[in-house]
Amino acid sequence: MVEVGQKVIRGEALGLVSDYMGGTSTTIHLHYDMKSNGRYIPLACPW
Repeated sequence: MVEVGQKVIRGEALGLVSDYMGGTSTTIHLHYDMKSNGRYIPLACPW
């Protein structure tokens, strides 16, 4: 698991996936944001 401010390297696990969100989830998923110098980095959506 990654903590706030931690530097990561390619291939390192960032988190865990789950299908539990208080009973409202329909599939497994992972939510994450990326920041650089305090600014959010837009993530590319493949769809």
